[in-house]
Amino acid sequence: MKICFLDTETTSLENGRLVQLAYEIYDSEKTESMIVNRLYKPPVPIELEAMMVHHITEKMVEDKYPFLPSDMGNILENYIFTAHNASFDLGVMERE
Repeated sequence: MKICFLDTETTSLENGRLVQLAYEIYDSEKTESMIVNRLYKPPVPIELEAMMVHHITEKMVEDKYPFLPSDMGNILENYIFTAHNASFDLGVMERE
């Protein structure tokens, strides 16, 4: 069984752009999992309300690269997807 545990943080609480992508890949056929945690420079400013939730500031992302869909590869196609707030996270990934 292959599972992707995913979490996103965004520039705003509604229809935000990606600021952070964190995921863990678990494959029951292997003994190790892979953990990825990356910050991205969004194309729009991070709203104060969002910063109060995730504590990621403009300063923390000013030298980061923007998110590219290739950063996820084909993970969402080849793994069972799970998240705390899956509809939110999937919406973010679809916008990106």
